[in-house]
Amino acid sequence: MIKRYLFVLGTTSLILQIASGIGVNQSQLRNVSAESAIAQFPPCPPPPPHPPMMGMESASQPEPPWAKNINLSDEQRSRIHAVREQGIKVIQKVQDQLFEADGKMRSLLESSAPLEQLRQQQQYIQTLRQQIDNNHFELMLAERQILTQEQLIQLKELMQRQLGRPE
Repeated sequence: MIKRYLFVLGTTSLILQIASGIGVNQSQLRNVSAESAIAQFPPCPPPPPHPPMMGMESASQPEPPWAKNINLSDEQRSRIHAVREQGIKVIQKVQDQLFEADGKMRSLLESSAPLEQLRQQQQYIQTLRQQIDNNHFELMLAERQILTQEQLIQLKELMQRQLGRPE
């Protein structure tokens, strides 16, 4: 806490020295609003191309990567495929909304949008990210419900090996 205070104090002193050196007085510094300070930043770079679904790099596969290691029956494979397909559709829909919301945020940051509007957009983006996380979790739970107790144990052991943890 003390380091942070000293950093802020030192930074403020440096800014005041620089400002006085270029002929800016403290009253002029106080009149700088957050909006005008933000507006002085260079424009945001263009958005990257639409990324694949977060955490779903293997979404084009009919079953999760771990499925081949736990001896699924044909019925289980079919059920997991159906659950996965439905879950991916839901996640993709929210992912598309997130991509649009990120683009809107870039536009807002480049404009002179009020701070409250920026905060609302950020809150919306966070809500969408949370929805994606929740949907991933629900998909995982739905896939696990299809497994037998023995397969769940195999899955646990597989995950522990992948994470490098002892069993």
